[in-house]
Amino acid sequence: MTHLLICQTCLDAKDKANCRSIDAETIARLQHHLDQSDLSERIIIQPSPCLGVCTDSHAIALTGKGRASLVFRGVDPVKDKADIIATCRAWLEAEDGWIEDARPCGRLRHQLHARIPYLDESVLG
Repeated sequence: MTHLLICQTCLDAKDKANCRSIDAETIARLQHHLDQSDLSERIIIQPSPCLGVCTDSHAIALTGKGRASLVFRGVDPVKDKADIIATCRAWLEAEDGWIEDARPCGRLRHQLHARIPYLDESVLG
């Protein structure tokens, strides 16, 4: 199973003192959109502690066994929901999760913060 992690400790970019975690209702609406897109059986939304992208609220990440992990910054879970769904689909369709052509991802292709290759377990020891 793969996961769409949603940072729960993102700071407001204008006011660094205020935590702006994404509320449960917004997560439920995003889950509903995943369900409508037939992705809910392949991707689980999971609230996450800090994803380390504190300069731009909000951060999300895609991660899963045998797949590259992608971390995005400055994502609006309401306005960007169609791009989040498109990015999830592109990531699932890409070999090993390594998206070569990110144009289908819409605005999120410009919000990519980190792309981490998966670790082949056979070389870990």
